[in-house]
Amino acid sequence: MASSTLEVTYEASGKALIEALDDSGLRVRTALWAFSADLGRWELVLGTGLVDREGPLEAYKRVGKVLRSLPEKGRVRLDEVSIRGLRDPLVRGVHETRMFRDVSLEDPVRTGGLMWRGVYLDEALIYRI
Repeated sequence: MASSTLEVTYEASGKALIEALDDSGLRVRTALWAFSADLGRWELVLGTGLVDREGPLEAYKRVGKVLRSLPEKGRVRLDEVSIRGLRDPLVRGVHETRMFRDVSLEDPVRTGGLMWRGVYLDEALIYRI
């Protein structure tokens, strides 16, 4: 089972991917590492309108292309990324919350034990709402 403590290398690699996606023109509205004890692992959740407009396959292709452009050492694996549309319950719930308005890539917020629109997260590191 994976540790519920997010390693510093994952924090940095998540930030690097989000910055690279921004540079590529792929707008990521919501970004967070989420840990679910039920799944026993961390996922980098990305909420983007690209999924709603062009579908998840196109979104994964674009994110995969950006991932491959990053240095291999310490980068996020595509199977650790969950790309969701803006209507996804978790993405909507995180976006609608009022308690994390000052979150940023430079100053992400750790939280846990919260339920957003019926989705429970044991722990999260939020980069962008």
